[in-house]
Amino acid sequence: MIGSAARSGGWRRTSGALALALGAVALAAAPSTALDQGGCLEEATTVRVSEKLVHQADALAEEESSWETAGELMLEAASLRLECSPERHEALRTAARYFQYAGAFGRASDASFEAGQHCVWNGHVSAAAEAFIESATYAQEAGDHARRIEAAGYAVRLAGSPHLTYMQRLAIRGRADRLLGDG
Repeated sequence: MIGSAARSGGWRRTSGALALALGAVALAAAPSTALDQGGCLEEATTVRVSEKLVHQADALAEEESSWETAGELMLEAASLRLECSPERHEALRTAARYFQYAGAFGRASDASFEAGQHCVWNGHVSAAAEAFIESATYAQEAGDHARRIEAAGYAVRLAGSPHLTYMQRLAIRGRADRLLGDG
């Protein structure tokens, strides 16, 4: 068995994979290259670039004519963060608001929808439902019937979660049902 692995090159593949894994562990352990963001290990340089984009977007948002550009910067900041990063969710929600202010409701809906997906992925049921409700609302403003139905449908499914209180489930279901009923 051992001899066959060595003959087939299995040892080389295994040792190469082991070296790669050990290198990744060494990089992750280095305090200068990674930041632990609530259990989410992110590269420090990427975090700094993302934070700089957030600050630039917030500064641009002071001017009404720059709201859409601010939303684009927030999307870029969100894309630099890992799926497990709570800052990704915040950047996506802020991007959606900036797009809403600019009247770009389709883009606002897309950003909110992505925020909802991010929250589902991280197990934040209430925040996910809220993001999907916002996405459906923005889609309604944009006249995007399919996205409105899709986003509201996700919210309805999340409303059945045992991780929500009875009152949260009622509120989400009521808002989603109104969005599903508007034609």
